[in-house]
Amino acid sequence: MDQFAALPLVMQFDDPAEVAAALRDASVEYLSQAPGRFSATLTAASFAGVQLQIMSDGPHLSRGTIAPGSSALLFMLGGAPGRPVVNSHAMSPAELMLLGPDGAVESQVATPIEWAAVSFDADAFARLVGDDDAPGRGDFAPRHFAATARAGIEARVREIGAIAAADPHRLLVDTVQQSISDEFHHFARHVVQWKDVDSASLRALRRRVQLVRLADEYMAGRIDQPLYSEEVRAALGVPMRTLHDAFVAVHGMSMHRYLRIRRLNLARQALRANPGGGQTQVKAAALRFGFWHFGRFAQAYRALFGELPSETARPA
Repeated sequence: MDQFAALPLVMQFDDPAEVAAALRDASVEYLSQAPGRFSATLTAASFAGVQLQIMSDGPHLSRGTIAPGSSALLFMLGGAPGRPVVNSHAMSPAELMLLGPDGAVESQVATPIEWAAVSFDADAFARLVGDDDAPGRGDFAPRHFAATARAGIEARVREIGAIAAADPHRLLVDTVQQSISDEFHHFARHVVQWKDVDSASLRALRRRVQLVRLADEYMAGRIDQPLYSEEVRAALGVPMRTLHDAFVAVHGMSMHRYLRIRRLNLARQALRANPGGGQTQVKAAALRFGFWHFGRFAQAYRALFGELPSETARPA
């Protein structure tokens, strides 16, 4: 399992791709979906086998998978103007997402948000909560937790974040490590027992997420080509309405709008990775990710990122 460095880290980002690369115990792709400058802060710390990540970030889409050897709890901190959607489920502040090894994490976040993820070794987690309550491989499920439990864990997470920023070495003391680890284990045992989403609704959530991920895999193999809805629908063998509804539920938009946003983000990553190539580099990035009309590409790019692709391609 991917482990954090011993010393807690507080990291600042202005690039969604860098945020994704810094996350632990999961493989995640971040996509900007709203105009304006992106910014994020990530605090990462480890406590005697428990990994904590605290994130403050802006509007985005994300797609990813929990590490094969991990189980995780994902929840919001504080209230948010809108309800973020995780795995096609609109999350309330009184809910968290329980994620098993290789579990999907597909989210849409429309407003700035703070969230936390607590991850455990999957086998240790199963022993902690019992095999019947532990998520299986590839599983995910919303869980409710009471206001008192929410207030307590949020206060502890914010306290850890403040100490990590001001005096991170305090968090390396053995007694502190064990105390925080025990508290997270107690929290996990408590919350996984709540099952307020019926089995039929959970199966529907999982079907939508699976369909979107299959479509995503198909489109990724043709990222440089024109794609039509009928082609994707036929490849997956589902009705068009089912495919459309799945994308709206998971990502809040049609499949083609999602594909356009993903292509623009991939083009930006390519331009930022090797700046200095000028218009030649811009055209190469556009063609590589399926944009054949360079003027429309530049216009869509500027609308999403607030600058022209040629500006991104300039040397720092």
